[in-house]
Formats: sequence, C-alpha cells, structure tokens
Amino acid sequence: MRTLVGIPFFNEKKNLNKLISELPNAFGQQGVDMVFFDDGSNDGSVELLLSKGFNVVESSSNTGYGDTVKRVCGYAVKNEYEFFVIFPGDFQRSFEDLDRVIGVDKKYPLVITSKLRSKKIPFMRKWGNYFFSFLFSIIFKIRPIDVLSGFKRYKTTTFQSWINQLPGRYPFDLCIVFVALSKNIPVSKITVDVNYENQTTKMTRSVPVEGLSLLVNLMLFIIKYYKNKDKFL
Repeated sequence: MRTLVGIPFFNEKKNLNKLISELPNAFGQQGVDMVFFDDGSNDGSVELLLSKGFNVVESSSNTGYGDTVKRVCGYAVKNEYEFFVIFPGDFQRSFEDLDRVIGVDKKYPLVITSKLRSKKIPFMRKWGNYFFSFLFSIIFKIRPIDVLSGFKRYKTTTFQSWINQLPGRYPFDLCIVFVALSKNIPVSKITVDVNYENQTTKMTRSVPVEGLSLLVNLMLFIIKYYKNKDKFL
C-alpha cells in the first residue's frame, strides 16, 4: 500500500529550510513518497526545494489551501497512491507525529489529527477551534474533534469523486469533515503536538472576523450540500 505525503506551502522559505534539514534523520518509511505542492509562492521557496533535489509540483498562482489539497488528491489518483497525507509546510508539525498518522489502521478512510489539548496555541485561535469542534459535536452527536486541523490522512478512493466540490480556501477543512461525518465515513482521531513559534499565518483579518467568515461559508456550503447530494456520491 503506497502513501503520498503532500506538503502544501505558500511563501514558507524560512520554515521549509528548517523542515527539510530534519528530513534525513526523521523520515524514511518504505512505500511512502514525499512531494511538495506550491501554491504560487514568490519568496524563493520553490527554488530552494528544487536546488535540494525535492519533487515540487508548482503553481503559477495562489488559489488557496483547499485547492492545493485537491491537487494533492489528483496527484495521488494519477500515480495510484492508496492514501495521501496532508503535512503542512509551515513547520508547525513533527515528523514523529507524521509517522504516527501514517501508521494508523488502514481501515479508516480519514484520520484527523487534533491539537485541541496543546497549550501552545494562541488564546483566540484555540477558542475558535473549540467553537467549531463543539458545533460539530452537537450536530453529529460525537465527541469533539479538531475540525479545523489541516494535518490529515485520506484514503484516495473515498474522496476523489467529490473533493472538487469543496471550497478552495480555508473553509475546506470544515466542509470536508462535515461531508465525511454526514456520509458516516469512519474517522480516526489522533492527538498531536503543534509548534507556533515559527508561525507565518496567512490570515489577513482578525481571528473573530476570520471565524465569522468561516461560519458563514460553512452555512452556505451546508445548503449547497443538501441541495446537491448527488454530487457527493
């Protein structure tokens, strides 16, 4: 069973330099390939990775995190990977946790990592995560999960037919979890750590404003989902 580790990034040259410096000693599982997915970077990130010999899928424009995940899925389909993992290129996650995510029982089509217990998350961001996680727990009558986590493992065949129906930017994670839970797709949850010391957030608005925008976009997507369920088969 082959697994693709897709590393999305946008203008993360500093953090990517640190990330790849840890690669030789931290990662090397058999049957697992690592590919970097650019989202229109213009800070030399792509040139850095290419100079080090890494496989980079480039983009001429910045289309958003969600669209980059879709490109990872498309790459996994084309190259016949059974699973793909989204491992953010901002150096906030560890290779130890990546190994754990890859190793989760293959019976789960979706593995969601959770940083809700971490004490390192900025206060406002933590409460935003809690709000959406508890909202989903109420809707689906489940224990809270980190629905905003971008660090996930996907089974390619489970998502490939409808992933392109999802939003292209930050609401993507909320929407894909909503659809997965609505379709009763088996989900595994795994607690991981997070490091915000080198954070290079791409948010241009305050956390409350961003949270309200996410909520509105989620509601709009839910309406779309129930009107077009046939597109999510």
